[in-house]
Amino acid sequence: MKYVEVLNNVLITEISKYCKLIKKNNLYWTKCPFHKENTASFCINEEKAFYYCFGCGESGNVIKFIQKINNLTYNQSLQQLSEVYNIKIKHTDISDIQTVMQDLCSYYQNNLSEDILKYFTNRNISTEMIQLFKLGYAIDGVSYLQKKGYAMNIINKTGISSYNSQDRFRDRLIFPILNRRSEIVGFAGRVLSNQEPKYLNSIESDLFHKSYCIYNEWQLVYGLPVIIVEGYIDVIKLTQYGFKNIVASMGTALTYTQLMLILQYTKKIYIMFDGDDAGKNAIKKNINSILEALQSHIEIFICNIQEKDPDDILNQYGEKKIYEYLNLSISLIDWIKQEYTKNLYSSPHSETQYIQTIDQLLQSINSPILRNSYRKYLIVPVSLNNTPQRKWHEKNNKETLELKILLFCIYFNLLEDHFELICNLSFSDKYEDIRLYLISNVYKSNILQEVRYKYDFLNVALSEYREIIYLNKNASQYLMDLINSYQNIKKIQILIPKL
Repeated sequence: MKYVEVLNNVLITEISKYCKLIKKNNLYWTKCPFHKENTASFCINEEKAFYYCFGCGESGNVIKFIQKINNLTYNQSLQQLSEVYNIKIKHTDISDIQTVMQDLCSYYQNNLSEDILKYFTNRNISTEMIQLFKLGYAIDGVSYLQKKGYAMNIINKTGISSYNSQDRFRDRLIFPILNRRSEIVGFAGRVLSNQEPKYLNSIESDLFHKSYCIYNEWQLVYGLPVIIVEGYIDVIKLTQYGFKNIVASMGTALTYTQLMLILQYTKKIYIMFDGDDAGKNAIKKNINSILEALQSHIEIFICNIQEKDPDDILNQYGEKKIYEYLNLSISLIDWIKQEYTKNLYSSPHSETQYIQTIDQLLQSINSPILRNSYRKYLIVPVSLNNTPQRKWHEKNNKETLELKILLFCIYFNLLEDHFELICNLSFSDKYEDIRLYLISNVYKSNILQEVRYKYDFLNVALSEYREIIYLNKNASQYLMDLINSYQNIKKIQILIPKL
């Protein structure tokens, strides 16, 4: 067994000597040993023998970890591990791979001929964007690095060398992939012909792990919403049109670790995948990863574009259409309901299948409270569709029903316990908007303040009801009975305020 394989197998063992690890699914988590933090954001992937901190961006293999935590050189770290695990290693003078990557990137940039620049012009990509994103073209990076004096074992660490020691990106456009520190960790190559595959990424290496990388991370700004698209050119064009915080998942696969990385910058995400079948199916394919990353304070919205991709939208309509899609985006929970209820009543067993599918899907949500809220919104209305309670609600008059929405605004702590009740009520006009807003956001801690801010006419009604409760000792009991019971609702007459 090669020494690299031996060391890959001891990553967990070595890190556990310095940190207390907690296993979640296939990953290990701990507080980062390289910066102060309150919650664990240091992630170890045992299968890939790789660690990554979503807080400070530190990453690498076991050699890098020992080097960093003990303040050693690379060779000193390698020597220490070889002694611990009795491994014989042929030492080589390992150059700074980052320097090699930068050298390689400059080479690709210098290969931009008039024909290649014409391609960018035809795609409406400006010279400024070509320079900003360090775009290039591959001829033979392997030969170039060899002529520069780099050994093949060093070249292999760049991730560009194919099985026959040639540049895997030959005759492709080059999109350098930079980390948050603006260091080049890998490359992506796009063909200019009909050759397949259309895109290639660097081979997995100590620097590049696709599932831990997002394209354009280096330009992310903390606190602003992030828009996730599929393609590199989509990112470049949206940036050119003035949009901020645009990243690409480097394909339709959106991993949990990529989402966790993005959530270090923002609490609001818009997913704008391509409008073709592959793009539309991509959300469904990645729904488990998305739900796993979901937390109560996170907002995720889905943009259902009709055109080919964001680049196509910009070319046809400009940035205004992008803003329209962002404004028309729907929340993740509503997308799930919309997507999975399409065939809800197509067969006698479809309702049962829907409930089972959603129930299994929601197991990916880590928060029990959030999982329960999603379940109540997605499953309870279906399971209660033909119950006596449903029929009872349909018989109630408008005033009694609209009173209930106000009661839940007054006694908001009861909303989750009586969620199935509000899911099956039917209101009119302004009250229906409030009901839907409450259902969609029941898991938010500040939802009551949001409702009162969003629907200012509620303040008048709430003030009148509170006054009634304070002045009438029977009113409070009556209101609680109205929430907690389906009977005996006419103990006292209370008028609905005129709005």
